[in-house]
Amino acid sequence: VEIGTWGGRSAAIMASRLGPNYTNHTVDCYIEDIVAKHGANLPKHPREIAADVLAEYPSVVQHLATSTEVAEKWPHAPISVLFVDGSHAQEAVLTDLTVWAPIMTPRAAIVLDDMTWPGVAAAPKLFFKTQVFKTAEWRRQPAKKWPFLNGNIAAWFRGVR
Repeated sequence: VEIGTWGGRSAAIMASRLGPNYTNHTVDCYIEDIVAKHGANLPKHPREIAADVLAEYPSVVQHLATSTEVAEKWPHAPISVLFVDGSHAQEAVLTDLTVWAPIMTPRAAIVLDDMTWPGVAAAPKLFFKTQVFKTAEWRRQPAKKWPFLNGNIAAWFRGVR
């Protein structure tokens, strides 16, 4: 599951790497004031760009709703990867982690993009302090620059040694 589809670039890259046997669900509510601020120079709405980009990847399923709305009604199998690149506000990132974690498989990965943003960097610290999701269950991979994404990435793995 990818939180924050925007123009679909990272979803397309993941789909091309994973192949057609893996389903990638993307979630974005496209908050209009954010679209107006960050998408002003785009030729069309980011939702339309994502639809065009992802049309060649039938393994990508787009959900046009908030992360919480999709997680609360999740009818699919548990997820093995949660890629969070939606709102960069601490509360929003913490909410994304909190609502999706119960749906994750015992062997899972949480990946956060844009760790240079204070809200993104702070959220996992709070998340892993909770009784349910203690840091001891998760192994962190240090943040590093991934060539196809803007921003620093950090990943945590559960059930993998």
